[in-house]
Amino acid sequence: MHQLEKRGRAPHPPWKINGFREAVADCGLEYFPFSGHQFTWVRSRGMSNMVEEKLDRILVTENWLSMFEGATACSLVSPYSDHLPLLVTPIFTVHSGRRKRFLFDNMWLREDKCREIVAHTWDRTVGFDVLAQIESCSRDIWRWGKVYNREFARKIEVCKSRMDLLRIRRDEDSMVEYGNTEHELLYLLEQHHQYWKQRAKEHWEDQVSQVMMSYFQDLFATDQGDMTDVLEYVAARIT
Repeated sequence: MHQLEKRGRAPHPPWKINGFREAVADCGLEYFPFSGHQFTWVRSRGMSNMVEEKLDRILVTENWLSMFEGATACSLVSPYSDHLPLLVTPIFTVHSGRRKRFLFDNMWLREDKCREIVAHTWDRTVGFDVLAQIESCSRDIWRWGKVYNREFARKIEVCKSRMDLLRIRRDEDSMVEYGNTEHELLYLLEQHHQYWKQRAKEHWEDQVSQVMMSYFQDLFATDQGDMTDVLEYVAARIT
C-alpha cells in the first residue's frame, strides 16, 4: 500500500499501489496494524539481492472493529516459510447499543476522493427519497473517513521518517526530495491542526449542552421535600 513497505530491487509502480489502496477502500475494508517485524516476506535472505516486503496484512470491516475493539495482532517467526504468519487475538467488546453520531471532518473537503464518494453515492441512490440519499452519503463518507484518518496519521510518520533519512544526504536529488517531503509534512500538519481544532469545538459545545440540560432539569424538577409546615396553614374544607 506504500513504497516504504518494500526494501530491495525496483519499487512497485505507483499505479499498482494506488489501485490496490482504492480497491481496499471500495470494499469497505480497513488496515488493522500488527506489532513485530513488518516485512512479512523475504527473498534471497543473506544475499546482495535480498528483498523484503510487507506482502501480508490484516484487513477488517468497520463492524468487526466495533465488535472487537480490544483486538491485537502480531507477526510470528516461522522457519518453514518465506512468509511470516500473522496472529490476531480478538477481544469481544459489549456495547450499549447506542449508535455513534456522524461527524464530518472539515479536512476531508480538501480531498477530491470525498467529492467523488458523494457523487458516486448520490448517483447510485437515484430514485430514493432525499433523506435516504443523505444517509447513504454519510455512511459511505464515514466509512472512507475512518480509513483516511488512520492513513493520515501514518502519512505524517512516513514523512518524518523520510526526512530523517534524507537529512544527512547532500546530493541534489536528495535535497530536492527533502524539500518536497518537508512541504508535504507542513501541509499534513496544517490539516492535523484543523482536525483537532474542530474536535475541540465539538467537545466544548457538547459540554455546554450538558450543563444547560442539567440546569433546566434541576430547575423544573418536582421538589420531594417535607410539606408539613405548609399544610398546617391550609384549612381543611369539603366543597
